[in-house]
Amino acid sequence: DPELERLTKTRLTPLGELLALFEQSLSDNSPKYVKLTMSQVRRVVDNAGFKALADLDGEAVQTFLRSLRTSDGIGHRTYNQYLQALGAFCNWCVTTKRLASNPLVGIERLNTAVDVRHARRALTAEEAAQLIESARTSGVRIQGYSGEQRARIYLTSYLTGLRRNELASLTRRSFDLDSATPTITVEAVSSKHRQKDVLPLHPELVGMLREWLQGMQPGEKLFPKLAARCKTVRPS
Repeated sequence: DPELERLTKTRLTPLGELLALFEQSLSDNSPKYVKLTMSQVRRVVDNAGFKALADLDGEAVQTFLRSLRTSDGIGHRTYNQYLQALGAFCNWCVTTKRLASNPLVGIERLNTAVDVRHARRALTAEEAAQLIESARTSGVRIQGYSGEQRARIYLTSYLTGLRRNELASLTRRSFDLDSATPTITVEAVSSKHRQKDVLPLHPELVGMLREWLQGMQPGEKLFPKLAARCKTVRPS
């Protein structure tokens, strides 16, 4: 059977070659996603001792991930991320007819609801006000930002709900302050939804933005270099 012979030969292909091709197939995603996915896939492949497609084994993957829970203390969410990353590679192999089936099918994800490492909640209005005032009155520069600049970032984030990457993408042309309902536009490339978002602006923020944006060019960033920061700037 020519097809069986082809599959058998493909299963002996070194995984390094296939992982390089898989990485290329992810190029439409964000660099951050590609980097995280490939690092997780390669870590499992290397530590489980997989050399070729024929070596891929669900039980061996599960054994390694369980060992990570002991050695690295990874939580349920991270465990599932590793499974998802390697599962994406296996599905790609099936789609491209390199594998007849996904060897990870049947491995259950862990319940993240019973392993909450960091309970998250929104800041109250009082907490947000304290954070903004603390930054504004600070005389310390953090990651190149003055206290006033940090206060503007915190305030904009709080009143719009935008994340760091979305805030970093904002330019003068992102804002329409003169319409009946002033809006802010986040382009699809920066939106967490991967689609263009047009959001109404909080009335209190509109007045401040008129001052902040005064004299800025259409393509000039509201928060320059924020995207390059390794972490969101913190209060002093």
